[in-house]
Amino acid sequence: RKSSGFRRSFRLSRKDKKTNKSMYECKKSDQYDTADVPTYEEVTPYRRQTNEKYRLVVLVGPVGVGLNELKRKLLISDTQHYGVTVPHTTRARRSQESDGVEYIFISKHLFETDVQNNKFIEYGEYKNNYYGTSIDSVRSVLAKNKVCLLDVQPH
Repeated sequence: RKSSGFRRSFRLSRKDKKTNKSMYECKKSDQYDTADVPTYEEVTPYRRQTNEKYRLVVLVGPVGVGLNELKRKLLISDTQHYGVTVPHTTRARRSQESDGVEYIFISKHLFETDVQNNKFIEYGEYKNNYYGTSIDSVRSVLAKNKVCLLDVQPH
């Protein structure tokens, strides 16, 4: 059963405010000189050939790192270049929602069948409803000759 992301912290709920002594000592060492530790990896920019289709770009990071904001800013920067998928869900459609716009609404049975048939790139469960991104929804964005942006939060 998945929770809403809140985890009780026993460290923060201690009643006594005593300072714990560390059982480790930290000594200065030149073993890992900063010049020897790579801080980034140099890469070559990808240059798409004119006859090649655009690719899927997956934005990965923990909750709260700003994936939605990055995706939103990329979309705003060039709506002709970037596109997003319409996710699938098994939850009930709300009155202001349209099928195929905010979500593609399907039954739990169909969702589970599609999962077994490997039709989803990613999927998960939240509050007893399934959510996921289908391969077809990614192909739909790529067929419009756009870069498909997909954000995922690993759990």
